[in-house]
Amino acid sequence: MESITELKEVILTAAKFGNAVGRSLKDGKIGIGDIAEFIPAVISLPAALEGISQIPAEVKDLTDEELNELTAFINDEFDIPQDGTEDMIEDHIALLRSVYVLVTKYYA
Repeated sequence: MESITELKEVILTAAKFGNAVGRSLKDGKIGIGDIAEFIPAVISLPAALEGISQIPAEVKDLTDEELNELTAFINDEFDIPQDGTEDMIEDHIALLRSVYVLVTKYYA
């Protein structure tokens, strides 16, 4: 069984970029003044990319416990000021989780 460390690194970096975009768009636009919002995401990018080749193996053997952990991790890490958009994204994450379970149950 693979761990989900690399997958979580990529998710964390994606969440940081998403959070930066959300915070930057509070005023309706992204400008040069928003560059500081993106620094944490850019800093985490090398760690996310370093083990990206391991992600297919991590996804291939996800357990129910790991899938629950990933879903909670995404919901915890992704936090933008646009509540409606955040709710929609969390609903899509739940949908993707359900599709993953369905596909692995019947086609694995």
